[in-house]
Amino acid sequence: MCLAPCSPSSLSPCSRARWRPRALGVLACAGLFVALAWAFGYIVASAITLFVVMRYEGMPFDWRLVAISIGGAVFYWLMFVKFLGVEQPVGFVFGG
Repeated sequence: MCLAPCSPSSLSPCSRARWRPRALGVLACAGLFVALAWAFGYIVASAITLFVVMRYEGMPFDWRLVAISIGGAVFYWLMFVKFLGVEQPVGFVFGG
């Protein structure tokens, strides 16, 4: 298994054609996060965005997907807010 980064120019023509739409999809997920964080706050936005990205990357829908999404969002919130002291958006829906 090669762990070296893969540049678009080193991909085969078939792989290169799939690279752009996948990159744009992940970029769209980042935009989704910004919109959700503004509306619903950091934890909800993180959980939903993690869920969407994992489904987009092909993870099957089961309890682990939900658990990782929620657990990841809580972990990131704890890391930023409690450990690093960086306040995160609450969202206008929840009174921010």
